[in-house]
Amino acid sequence: PPSTVETVRQLDERFLQLPLIAAVLAMVASWPNPGGVLVFLPGWQEILACAEVLNKDSRLRCYDIIRLHSTVPPAEQQRALWPS
Repeated sequence: PPSTVETVRQLDERFLQLPLIAAVLAMVASWPNPGGVLVFLPGWQEILACAEVLNKDSRLRCYDIIRLHSTVPPAEQQRALWPS
C-alpha cells in the first residue's frame, strides 16, 4: 500500500480536504494523552468552513474549536491558550 506521504502528495492542493482534517483529528482524539491541535488554514472562509464541519462531527466533541484570525475578538482567541 502507498505510504501516507505518497497519498498526501496525490491530493489536489487547490482544495481544502475537510474530511481528511476531521479524520486526523478523530485519530488524535483516540490517543491516550490529552492535548491540543492547531490546524493552519489559508483564510477566513476556510476557517469558517472547517469549523462548521468539525463542529458537526460527533467524533470531535472532545475538542473546543477555536477560530484564530484577526477578525475574531481577542477574548475568543485567548481561549486557545487555556489548558486543555
